[in-house]
Amino acid sequence: RHLAGIAVAAARLAPQVSADHALTEQIHSLAMRAAEQLPVRFTSNQSVSGHDVGAVCESLRLLGLRSSELLKYVGLLLRSEWEMIWIPPALMYAASCMGHYRHGDARAWRALSHRILSDLGAFSVANLSEVAVAFATARVKSRRLSTAVARRFAQVADEL
Repeated sequence: RHLAGIAVAAARLAPQVSADHALTEQIHSLAMRAAEQLPVRFTSNQSVSGHDVGAVCESLRLLGLRSSELLKYVGLLLRSEWEMIWIPPALMYAASCMGHYRHGDARAWRALSHRILSDLGAFSVANLSEVAVAFATARVKSRRLSTAVARRFAQVADEL
């Protein structure tokens, strides 16, 4: 469980230690181990949280690493694990990762949109901006999400 948090912290540190190639390789290895561990934990009925998934997604995106298995796993979780709790930053990180790698699972994108819409008020404007960028990068359209995000931006602007 802590591996996901360590992986994202290390990924955020990576640009500052890029001159140390051995350390950079260890950070990459740690992030990939965390990505590979999540599906294994899930299939062995160990606890996996939306927070863990989001942290691992963010670590891979920050490091420019791709794990097709993790992307498939994230899509599966978004589509089928409706009991899983996702905090807004975790959904944003999952969206950013899926967008960055142009994940092609339309049902996963639809499920992601539904999850975001169901808790839209909990998302900061910055989180919603990242989500909008992810959808645009992956060339995924969700009229309901776009309309709701635009309304939320207008609402926040009116409150300023």
